[in-house]
This record gives sequence, C-alpha cells and structure tokens, in this order.
Amino acid sequence: MEFFRNSTGHLLKYEVAAAVRHHVALSVVGSERLLKVVTSRKVVQEKLIKESSIPYSIVHATQFFEFVSRIADDATDGNSVRLPHVLFQPIAAEDVASVVARVAAGSPLNRTIEICGPEQFRFDDSSGRF
Repeated sequence: MEFFRNSTGHLLKYEVAAAVRHHVALSVVGSERLLKVVTSRKVVQEKLIKESSIPYSIVHATQFFEFVSRIADDATDGNSVRLPHVLFQPIAAEDVASVVARVAAGSPLNRTIEICGPEQFRFDDSSGRF
C-alpha cells in the first residue's frame, strides 16, 4: 500500500512541477468494489490522481486474455483446477494499449472509463481456450 501511495504521490508532485497537462492511468474494472489487496491499492492510487490538480483520465480494463492461462495455472493443484463459474469478458492487451494511447493523445476526461473484450465467457469453461 505504501508503495502505491508514495510512488503516485511523488509522480503527481513532479508532474505538477513539470506542468503536465494530462495524467493517464490504467486500472482494473471493479477495483472500487473488490476487497483484494491489489485492487485496494489501485483505489488508493486512483483517489490520489482524482484529488490532484492535474487533469486526468483513468482507464479500467477487464482481465487480459494473455493472463487467463496463468490464472488457470495458479488455480491448479495436481490434477485439479479450481476456477469460479463466473462470467468474465477478457480483452486483448493490444486493444487495451490502443485505447490507452487514444485517451493519452486526447483531452483529459477527468473521469474513469471502462473497457472490455467483445465476448463473455464462463471462467471455468474457458481457461483451456486461451
């Protein structure tokens, strides 16, 4: 938590000194609703960004396709794979990068936008596809 607070605070301080006109951050869809440690750190980071004097845009993205196999690997114990039977809508990292680049090149939104992939899957049914 301290890392996110300190690094974001330092970055924003130096952005003010350098007259940065647009701070862009990539975060996680639903971070404000989740209680996990990583996402709560992102919430702290986003709060600092929103409270700063620098115009900003925050892009919330769903899970990247590229990480689905790793998640399945992490959920594997021997011959058992335990994944939740929940819907998710993964997005390609390349698509995320394109959106972040467009947002960065544009005017600050001073709000958060959410992006996701084009199709929903059941997590436990899809891990072998990606």
